[in-house]
Amino acid sequence: MSYRRAWLLLDSLNHAFGERVVSSSIGGRHGGGATLTPFGRSLMLAYRRFESMMQRQAERQFGSLAVRVDQGHKPRKAQPRMRLSAL
Repeated sequence: MSYRRAWLLLDSLNHAFGERVVSSSIGGRHGGGATLTPFGRSLMLAYRRFESMMQRQAERQFGSLAVRVDQGHKPRKAQPRMRLSAL
C-alpha cells in the first residue's frame, strides 16, 4: 500500500467516527509522526477479535473443501488468453 493511500485511509477513519482513531503531528525538529489514540487502539483490538472469529468460522465452513486441496487435487489449467494483437 502506498504511503498516500495509507494516510487517506487513516483520514477517512478519523472522519468516520465521533473520535479520532489516529493522532498525527507535523514534522519539525523532532520529526512528525502518528500514534493510535485510545479509541484507535480499542478499534484495532475489536477488529482483530472480529478477524479471528471470521477465520474460525471460515475454517468450519470450508474446512472440508481444504482437505480436497491437501489431497492433491490439481486445479484446472487456465485457458490461454486471446491477445488483442491477434485480432
